Amino acid sequence: MSILNNAIASIQVGVEDYLSEDNKRKYSSVRNVFAGLLLLYKEKLCRLSPNEDRELLIRANIGFERDEQGKVTLSKTVKKTVNVQDIKKRFKSLRIGVDWKEFEKVNYLRNEIEHYYTDKSPKIIDELVAISCLLIRNFIVEELKQEPARLLGDECWQVLLEVKTVYEQEKLACNASLSEVDWKYPIISNSLSEIRCPSCSSGLVKVNNSFDEYPSIGLQCASCNNTFRYTDIMAEHLNEIYFADSYIAATQGGDYPIDDCSQCWEATFIVEEGLCTNCGYATEYIECVECGITIGLKDETEQRICDRCDYARSMLED
Repeated sequence: MSILNNAIASIQVGVEDYLSEDNKRKYSSVRNVFAGLLLLYKEKLCRLSPNEDRELLIRANIGFERDEQGKVTLSKTVKKTVNVQDIKKRFKSLRIGVDWKEFEKVNYLRNEIEHYYTDKSPKIIDELVAISCLLIRNFIVEELKQEPARLLGDECWQVLLEVKTVYEQEKLACNASLSEVDWKYPIISNSLSEIRCPSCSSGLVKVNNSFDEYPSIGLQCASCNNTFRYTDIMAEHLNEIYFADSYIAATQGGDYPIDDCSQCWEATFIVEEGLCTNCGYATEYIECVECGITIGLKDETEQRICDRCDYARSMLED
């Protein structure tokens, strides 16, 4: 069976599991739909591989051999295929478009369900299927140049569309509720769709009381009915907003976008904005006057200068 056929079968089985009244099968739909999505990505890499070796680009490690005549050829013994990070790197170099932010939402929810499924509301699966539907549709149309209904079968595709439509309607209602209160800071109000329930990880979160004042705004999960306050999840929300920047700082160096506030000691100080979204503390000096780099709270000085430039200046004065 080809990779494409495997992808189609996996998604179809995932939809069948999703329609089951057995919650265990619903949870198994998660891994099947996700596996089908990854297989679609691998199918694209196969299509871009040379005719003489259609699996070249899905090999995790490309090996080489040299025969007695000195000719170098690709090794056929490498069996391991690419993982998610490998796919991301190859897609980037090949200019293949995928909304990786949405993909990571699916990956995150999948991990949550795989490891803590007994504590999660079955409704979280609706969100995963809805996001997956969009990713599947866009990739099939834009990269594989085929029609989703024809490729997956009309029945399977209609189920995916229906789940997506219902979830998006619920999400719009939740977002409308969130927009009724004053979130004080644009960075927060512009990222309300990233708020998640701390109990079940669902993105279907609404305001419990529109008269509450920031930051102690009461919230309720429309998926598991858990109630909580924004202050309970503020640090996690900021981490979600700045996930990409934090990842770059961790892997490539540079300043982290979030720091501990020197006043309330919560990890809610946004370095670029120079303010704490929890207590409202704002720092006057956020850039070194000598080199222009961002000065973190721990490096902030009356001279408005970073440690490196301060040291260089002291050496000149000596």
